[in-house]
Amino acid sequence: MFNQCFIPSSSDHPIDFSGDGSIPDFDVCPSPKKKPLLSDQWASIMKDGVGQEFMGGVEFRSEQIKYATHKGFNFKYTKNDNKYINVVCSELDSQGCDWFIRAKCKPINTHFVVSAGNLIHKCVGNLIGPENNRFGHNVLSNLVVQNIVSDPTIGASDIVKLMKDEYGVDITYWKAR
Repeated sequence: MFNQCFIPSSSDHPIDFSGDGSIPDFDVCPSPKKKPLLSDQWASIMKDGVGQEFMGGVEFRSEQIKYATHKGFNFKYTKNDNKYINVVCSELDSQGCDWFIRAKCKPINTHFVVSAGNLIHKCVGNLIGPENNRFGHNVLSNLVVQNIVSDPTIGASDIVKLMKDEYGVDITYWKAR
């Protein structure tokens, strides 16, 4: 099927080149409107940077996975315990990317607070596909729990489709089980 773009001719839109010589802007082939995804909000998860607080280590890790998935990069933990979580770009060694986030636990309430970070990637990333091992059952179950509660007969293939349609995330059938 052919792309049905309207390509104007000079008789459709006479262009007067007698002025400053510029060509007027018009949208010849408008791009289709992109459906907003539920994962669009993941882009702003780490917006506050230093001082941003999370309810605990589990929430910090889960939000980090969503953020990385949305941005299209992978990461690794250099420290991951109940007091400190240090996260670096997985391309640190191969491309010298110095993206990182450090969070530490507040002893008074066990919340994790971002203590340092550099959210700018120098690498081209390594776009994450369905094999993304970080996007595990914990994150997935929190995203689809309402769908499962409203329809307990929902199958794994339905969850794969839901994640693609609503979040723009490809997961394997095996992860959806």
